[in-house]
Amino acid sequence: MYSGGVHLQKALQEGSDHFEWVHKNRDGRLFSSDVLLSRFELDGAQSVLASIRDISDRKRTEEELELLKISVDRSSDEVFWINFEGSILYVNDAACRTTGYSREELCSMKLFELDPDFPKEVWGASVAQLREKKTQFIQTRHQRKDGTLIDVEIVAVYVNKGDREYSFAFVRDITGRKRTEQTLVESEERYRTLVDSSFDGIAIHQDGKLIFVNQTGVRMMGMSDPAGLIGKPAIEIIHPDDRALIAERIRVSPEKSLELIHERFLRADGSIMQVDVATTPCMWQGRPATYVTFRDISLQKKAEDALRESEENYRSLIELAPVAIVVHRDGKNVYANPEAVRMVKANGPEDIVGKDILAFVSPEHKARTLDAVGKMAADGVGIPRQEQHVVALDGEVLTVEIAAKPVNFQGLPSIMVLMRDITKRKKAEEALFDSRQMLQTILDTIPQRVFWKDKNSVFLGCNKSLAEDAGLSDPSEIIGKTDYDNSFRETAELYRADDRRVMATGEGRINYEEPQARPDGSRAWLRTSKVPLRDKEGNVIGVLGTYEDITEYKRSQEALRESEEKFRNIVETTSEWIWEIDLAGHHTFSNPAIERIIGYLPEEILTADINDLVHPDDRDILQERLASSIRSKQGWRNVILRWRHKSGSWSYLESNSIPVLASDGALTGFRGADRDITDRKNSEDSLRESEEKYRSLVENANEAIAIVQNWKIVFVNKRGAHLLGKTTQDLEGQPFIDYIWPDDRGQLKTIHGTRIAGEPVPETYDFRIIGTGGRPVWVSNSTTGISWQGKPATLSLMTDITERKFAEAALKESEETFRRVIEGAPEAIYIGAEWKFQYLNPAALRLFGASSGNQLVGTPFLDRIHPRFHEVIKNRVHGLYADRVAASPLEEVYLRMDGTGIDVEVTAVPFRYMGKDGSLVFVWNISDRKNAERAREESEEKFRHILESMQDAYVRTDRNGIVTMVNPSAVRMYGYTSAEEMIGMPVAVLYYSPEDRETILKRLQTEKAITDISGQGRKKDGTPFWTSLNVQFACEEDGSISGSEGFIRDITERRVMVQAIEETNKKLSLLNSITRHDVANQLTVLRGYAQLVELGNTDPVVIDFMQKIEAAADTIAGQIEFTKAYQELGEKTPAWFRLEEIMEKTARPEVSFSKTCLEIEIFADPMIERVFYNLFDNAIRHGEHVTTIGIRCERAPDGLVIIIEDDGVGIVPEEKEKIFEKGFGKNTGFGLFLAREILATTGLTIRETGYVGIGARFEITVPKEMWRIFPGGK
Repeated sequence: MYSGGVHLQKALQEGSDHFEWVHKNRDGRLFSSDVLLSRFELDGAQSVLASIRDISDRKRTEEELELLKISVDRSSDEVFWINFEGSILYVNDAACRTTGYSREELCSMKLFELDPDFPKEVWGASVAQLREKKTQFIQTRHQRKDGTLIDVEIVAVYVNKGDREYSFAFVRDITGRKRTEQTLVESEERYRTLVDSSFDGIAIHQDGKLIFVNQTGVRMMGMSDPAGLIGKPAIEIIHPDDRALIAERIRVSPEKSLELIHERFLRADGSIMQVDVATTPCMWQGRPATYVTFRDISLQKKAEDALRESEENYRSLIELAPVAIVVHRDGKNVYANPEAVRMVKANGPEDIVGKDILAFVSPEHKARTLDAVGKMAADGVGIPRQEQHVVALDGEVLTVEIAAKPVNFQGLPSIMVLMRDITKRKKAEEALFDSRQMLQTILDTIPQRVFWKDKNSVFLGCNKSLAEDAGLSDPSEIIGKTDYDNSFRETAELYRADDRRVMATGEGRINYEEPQARPDGSRAWLRTSKVPLRDKEGNVIGVLGTYEDITEYKRSQEALRESEEKFRNIVETTSEWIWEIDLAGHHTFSNPAIERIIGYLPEEILTADINDLVHPDDRDILQERLASSIRSKQGWRNVILRWRHKSGSWSYLESNSIPVLASDGALTGFRGADRDITDRKNSEDSLRESEEKYRSLVENANEAIAIVQNWKIVFVNKRGAHLLGKTTQDLEGQPFIDYIWPDDRGQLKTIHGTRIAGEPVPETYDFRIIGTGGRPVWVSNSTTGISWQGKPATLSLMTDITERKFAEAALKESEETFRRVIEGAPEAIYIGAEWKFQYLNPAALRLFGASSGNQLVGTPFLDRIHPRFHEVIKNRVHGLYADRVAASPLEEVYLRMDGTGIDVEVTAVPFRYMGKDGSLVFVWNISDRKNAERAREESEEKFRHILESMQDAYVRTDRNGIVTMVNPSAVRMYGYTSAEEMIGMPVAVLYYSPEDRETILKRLQTEKAITDISGQGRKKDGTPFWTSLNVQFACEEDGSISGSEGFIRDITERRVMVQAIEETNKKLSLLNSITRHDVANQLTVLRGYAQLVELGNTDPVVIDFMQKIEAAADTIAGQIEFTKAYQELGEKTPAWFRLEEIMEKTARPEVSFSKTCLEIEIFADPMIERVFYNLFDNAIRHGEHVTTIGIRCERAPDGLVIIIEDDGVGIVPEEKEKIFEKGFGKNTGFGLFLAREILATTGLTIRETGYVGIGARFEITVPKEMWRIFPGGK
């Protein structure tokens, strides 16, 4: 590629007089040349004169134009070139493919004819706006040839070419993106409808805060607007007693689905709502979140929830707590949770329970432990958190964090101890301390200065070296100070500005140089690096920096630079050839003088064989002299050799050299200087030859050559006369200035004056001469001073560059036009070659987040592509180079300058750039599309999660009543094995009575949606069950009905409960009726006999007895009235009653109420007071010598046992069950019979378990779901 000889030989063989040549200049950069050949006779031989013109700029422009043309033709976007009347002048292939028109059809249309929505009358205003803003972005619709409409996004760029104005428009088909956005909207709407139609409350929380609540949930929470819940911590709607457990669920819920759990929510008015809650992880706006479905079960689950909120919740918390918990009483351990067992490495609680409280305490802490226990017992106040040593069963000493407080355990005063094993943490803290000590030692010993500041550039610390630079004796003295407070205050503002920039951009500044004022007043130079200091959340909280003193390095570099500058000036300006060779005779260095002496560039000498350049007769002299010098390690003096000039002539050079020795004294080569003495050697013959050659060259040169003396033309060659349209005779003696284009004469006079003054002038410069017919002719002129006939003169070599100038002007105009197009292109475009960025347009810089091309040009483009695509990209690039075909579009992830990823679609075409294989890459930012797709997927995932986690059944049908979709709950509820089994079946089979569906459909015709309608469903096996339905029509986009969807809740349990209550009321009514009837009959008889006795009887004793009988009758009458009232009360539903309040209403003086029953509520019939009244009355009436009646409560595996015992005579074993029979007893009443029936209403039972001679003992067993600690209790 770089061999001019090959091109020259080929041109001569083919008879060509013109070729282009790419070669390297001195600094290694490539440049292109245009070579013109002139053939002539010289000394009887055919000779060639080569004129070489640098065309690098033109080739670069052509290359850029090719780049721009490919960019347009290969773009997947439509490209339109239009004038300001709207006429389409050019379109690319993509425009034809997208619109369906041919290029000829489109170029006969106006752009706005493609837009059915564009009002033609506003075209002028649109043009004016584009002229003002230069760029416009528009979203509209285009109509294809077949009549279909597509959504498009247009980027229009203003282009001005002289007096003509154009617009270059990029048009992108965004129909797919619009469709995705519409799908997302529809999905969101469907999701919203589904969520708002649900029986259940649905919420989503993220990072512990509520971000969505459906309308059902809002109503359940006692609100009308979700705004009162959005943003609120999810834990705050949980009952305080449940938060410890639920907080952990909230923490792990974004990672896994959690099973159904009962919770208590707090409504807006502070009331408690019992709920069943299920959670499922999901994604919300690209981040992990949690779906929560909750159902109000307050009425059905009050008893169960109460139990869970008390003992089970408490027990779970203790058993699952990550801290060891031990309870001790009277100096002995009475309970240990699993964590305590694990901590002391026991086999089970039995290894701990029963042992002395000091058994596991290390000896040094036993006394302190006893003191603390004694103090707690006396004051009733716990001990705060402290550290203590515990000895495990295997002898290991553990460091624990311990806290204790007095509690009631199993009804007795105890002490609860909580311990957390912090052994590993303590070891880690010690290791951290050692690590910090080591770090501080390193900081104080490294030569670099290290410092860190807060966001206000206030020092937070530094190492010892920096403290010394600041004139401080200790690093701690710098804390709280600023740069203004230290010795380098002169440069403080410079440092603080750097701090602000690093903290503002979040990007570090590495290895930059800056000055520093020393305490002694001197100035030092530093190499500094600063990076932002961040907290654990990634927020910038300050700046961390290092610097090192490079003052001496700067001085040495400056001295070296000055020395090198002096040497370079001498070498480059001397007229002698300065060179270096190795021991093989190969040149390793050459100064520019070689080109003047023998015509070769320094680079050419470095690659040439010395034997090819030295005259054959002188080669032995050269080799002999070189070998002798190598043996003696001495140079040579005044050696004369003939060297072949690049033109083929021979030059005499006088050579002198010195040896070049390595640091160890070894000879590595020679360094020398050669002087051209050809003139001296050839004397007059050489002069004559030179003159003859000169004249031949001048006369046959392609360049115009003129000699000007005192502004008069004294010589001009044929080419010069031809350019000026004159003969050589006509021009000699004429003023040269008369043939210079008038506008350029001042330029030439200025350059001539500068040359006369001895100041440097350009080697070449361009101007215009007056050519044939008075037209301007552009020439590139090279001028040098000579002596002509003994007087100073100027030799000018002028090359006709008119064609090039016009081409360059056209190229520049075209380049500017197309550059504006590619620079204004909306898609990112870049060129890659040698695996590095070579060029990026502004859209590409914006895509990567770069502020300028310097940040990316020259860097590996793989660094800006996600690593998972590297192998694919490498294969694509190799394929581009090998196959020379465009790469198909590929979705990738690019990396911005800040490291964030961005979704892109990439296509590429092979492209040669600066002579190297490369690729032209087109990149479209598809983040919006990908985000929309992800949002759609997320919305669909939300829909799926809700359906799958929903406790209610969901069924969707088409307009023919065929099931098209069901959720897992529907499969379970209707008894099928899978969703596939249900899909495709008529929905009517799910109704126990198909007529029910017809009724619902008729109502839907008018009501559109029906809520909470009861009916019976049919399971797969034909079993009926009760349901509550929410049903609505499902509609298409145009509003037409596509089917129906419904939510079904199984309410069989609720129906059974209602029936149980009704059955209970019937039993109570029957019991009341029988009792009242029997007692009323006996009362009538009693009163009749009493009246007969009273008639005519005056005995005081008898009268007294009769009065007592009458009183008893009145009492019985009152009780009869009470039973009548009971019949009415029995129709009321059971409720919660506090035992304390029942005792206050029914207890006698003999009754003592234990603290074990405090704050306990039971779920019972409203007649529960009568149960305790009868028990107390029977004890006094039949216990004979009862003085005390005790009531206490004990927890049992199945629930709660209420014990009522007295100190009377007791009940014999054979009567323990009979006393509950109707009519049994000394008074033949129904007290205990009635008591058992009242208790049985809500599942409570009663039995007698006392002993004769000790007293009666009644045990009322309350199922665990029928008792609770009353809300607000302990």
